[in-house]
Amino acid sequence: MRIIKESTLTEYCKQSKFQQAEASLKAWVYEVRFSTWNNANELKAKYGNAVFSVQKE
Repeated sequence: MRIIKESTLTEYCKQSKFQQAEASLKAWVYEVRFSTWNNANELKAKYGNAVFSVQKE
């Protein structure tokens, strides 16, 4: 898995009303970076309400 645009998350956290989300988003980014998920079903098992897109190559 990969995060398509991490800078969007960073900008999101800079907004005063979303600053409390920064620690949680950083933890999630770290987890995604070092994840070993092999497919979307494994991601769904961890985060049941995850929204993702599948890109066919």
